Formats: sequence, C-alpha cells, structure tokens
Amino acid sequence: MTDPPLLHGHALTLEQGFGSVIRVLRKAKGLRQADLAAATGFHERAIRAIERGEKSPTLRTMEVFATYFEVPLEQLVLKAKDACANSRAPRS
Repeated sequence: MTDPPLLHGHALTLEQGFGSVIRVLRKAKGLRQADLAAATGFHERAIRAIERGEKSPTLRTMEVFATYFEVPLEQLVLKAKDACANSRAPRS
C-alpha cells in the first residue's frame, strides 16, 4: 500500500488521514466512489465524506473497509496515523 498524500500541504486530522488511506486504496483498485459504495453497502455521500475527512468512521465502518480491501484493520489505522504524523513533519 502506498503512502497517502498530504492534504494541500497541511497537517491532517486522523479522519483526514484515514480518508486519504481509503482514497489511495480505492484508486489502486481503479474504483470510483460509486463503485466502492456499491461494494461496501455505504452511500456514495458517506464514501465522499469519509475520504475528505469530514465524517469520522465508526469502528464497524473501518472494519468493512479493511475486509473489502483485504488489509488488517490495524494497518489501516496505522497508515492513517502515519499520514497525520508525516503531514506534521518539518520540510527540508
């Protein structure tokens, strides 16, 4: 899994970090948000809000994504935390 990008060069919240990870995984599979919504049973608006970091996903929601993408839940959370930490790292 590739590292998620920074959000416009600003520090990410944990929700934004998680959303960024989900966006990277979705795009790696060549899916549109509508495709991911259909595959997971979530509404497309919910997928969009999660990817933007506007909605804080529940543990159950995170579990559904982990199962769909065949990634351990712990790895999703760690990648989200890493995205946040990396967005705060000083630039050289």
